[in-house]
Amino acid sequence: MIAFACHLVTSPGLAGARDDSTTDSLVLREDRAIGLNEKPPLGWVAAVAVDSKGNVYLLDASYMIIRKYSQEGEYIGDLGGQGEGPGMFYQATCMAIGPADRLYVAGISTIVTIIESDGTPVGQLKRDLATPALSIAVDANGNVYVVCLDIFEQKVIHKYDALTHKRVKSFCDSYAAGTDTDTRFESMFAGGYIDIDTGSDSLIFFAQRAPQRVKIFNLRGELLASHDARLNESHPGPGGEYIENGVKFNMPATSTCMLALGNGEFLTSLLFPGDRDDRRYIVDVYNGDGRRVATMSGSGLFFPLYCDAQGRIYVTETRNDIPVVVRYHRM
Repeated sequence: MIAFACHLVTSPGLAGARDDSTTDSLVLREDRAIGLNEKPPLGWVAAVAVDSKGNVYLLDASYMIIRKYSQEGEYIGDLGGQGEGPGMFYQATCMAIGPADRLYVAGISTIVTIIESDGTPVGQLKRDLATPALSIAVDANGNVYVVCLDIFEQKVIHKYDALTHKRVKSFCDSYAAGTDTDTRFESMFAGGYIDIDTGSDSLIFFAQRAPQRVKIFNLRGELLASHDARLNESHPGPGGEYIENGVKFNMPATSTCMLALGNGEFLTSLLFPGDRDDRRYIVDVYNGDGRRVATMSGSGLFFPLYCDAQGRIYVTETRNDIPVVVRYHRM
C-alpha cells in the first residue's frame, strides 16, 4: 500500500487562488494498480466505469477497446472495438455506465454506442451535433447527457431521452456565450467534464474546461450553483492569434475531470501547459458549499477519471512510462 500527500505550493503561476488557509492536504492511499502487467501493456485509458458488482471497465483509447477487470484487478476480457457495426465505436474518448450496468461510449463519431456489461450490443444513440463528445453521463432513468459544443446556440450539455434517444434539452452556456470570441477558439476550448450524483438530489456537476469554473444543475438543466473554482488561475485564458497559415492557439490551464463524490462534494483537476513529464497538475476537493476543503499537486501525468460507490478514486497515470489505472482510497 502507498499513501502520499502533495501540498499546494504557492508560485507566480498560481496567483489569485482563493484562501486555502483552512484547506487540508488531499491524501490518497493506493488500493490496487489495474493493468500494470498487461502484455501488450495498456494504451492510454481515457475513461473508467465500475458496475454494480465491482467490475472495472477501462476505455483504452490507444487500442480502441474496453478492457474489463474484476474488482480484484484480474483481467476478464475485451469488449467492443473500433468500427461502425453493432457494439463497436469510432475514436471513442468518453464512457459512462447506466442502469442495468449498460455502458455508453462516445467520442468523435456522432454515434453513442450502448452495450451490455458482457459486450452484447444494445443499440445506438445518434447525436444530432457533429462536434466531438468530450464527456458523457447517464442518470438513474437512463437519460443520456453528452458534453459537446453547439456552436450556434452556444450550449455544451445536451440531454437525450432514455427511450426515444432524441435530444430533449440543451443547457449550460459555452464559456464564450455573450462575447465576440472567434468560433475557432470556442470550438477548441469550449465544453468540459460532467458527472451525476445519483443520490437523493440527483445533481449534475460540470467542470468547464477553460477557464475552470464549476456549475451544478438539476436533471431538468436548471442552474443551481456556480463556483469559480480556480477560474483566476487559468491564465492565459482560452484564445489564440492569427498567423500567416492559420491560427496559433494559446493553451491555457485546463480542467481534466469532474467527479461527484457524494453528499454534494466534488473533485476537479487542473492541468497546466508544459512538457509531458513536467506538466503541473492540481487536484481539489470541494464541499457542497463550493469551498475548497482538500488539495494536492504534482507534476507528470495524473488524471482522476472515476469515483465508485465506495468513494474510491480511479486515476490514469504512468509507472515506468507505462500507462496504468490506480485505484485509491481517500484518507
